[in-house]
Amino acid sequence: MIRAELSSDSYATALGVTVRSPSPVLALCRKLIEAGYDPGTPLEAYRGDTLCLRVRSIGEAAGLRMDTDKTGRPVFKREKTTARASLVEFRREAAE
Repeated sequence: MIRAELSSDSYATALGVTVRSPSPVLALCRKLIEAGYDPGTPLEAYRGDTLCLRVRSIGEAAGLRMDTDKTGRPVFKREKTTARASLVEFRREAAE
């Protein structure tokens, strides 16, 4: 389990990695995978002592982005990035 700290609306930090993004937890998951962390690792994001968000796996979260629907409500959408490819590569290597 990775513990992430949220600060302001756009910063997240975990394991020495800090990101600034409109969706900081998703961006942090992508950076953690780039840094070599296991995509299957879960993450919990805290603001102080308050648990704000649980991520089933950083690999799954890395494959998402925030968008809005027709009414302007925020929604998750699948991202087309190298983070998803990294997840596939990682699992293939683990199977060998």
